[in-house]
Amino acid sequence: MKTVDLIANQLKELYTGRNWTWSCITDQIEDITLDEAGQVIYGLNSIQVLLFHLNYYVKGVHEYLDTGELKISDKYAFTPPKHNDEESWKRFKKTVIADGLAFADRISKLDDGVLPTIMIEDKYGTYFRNLQGIIEHAHYHLGQIVIIKKILRAG
Repeated sequence: MKTVDLIANQLKELYTGRNWTWSCITDQIEDITLDEAGQVIYGLNSIQVLLFHLNYYVKGVHEYLDTGELKISDKYAFTPPKHNDEESWKRFKKTVIADGLAFADRISKLDDGVLPTIMIEDKYGTYFRNLQGIIEHAHYHLGQIVIIKKILRAG
């Protein structure tokens, strides 16, 4: 098995389950309502903002792998579109899952030889660092989503 396949599988498990944390994006966001997603507690980012944020980088790096152009900017990473109704929110959640799985499929198409090479420019580090970083970043924000969801439902 290629290393890129291992990375892709790790990303898929983050979205669909059977990872070390036994928590996945699909299961955790499935029952979150738009009202819950938009609530801000203790000055934290809302679930909606966190989900958009983690997906922003997944989509942006996926696009980079397809085009060779990095079009995302950190300054837009916390500005989600407004969801005005439950149906829009449900579509967004489905899009997040689809984007993550599509990114995993794209990763598996890479050649292992690219992993130790610089991605974009020196300041970003290697492909391996960036791909693993996306996974770590998403796990971090998934943990925040889980905690916020528990707090919202405890009160």
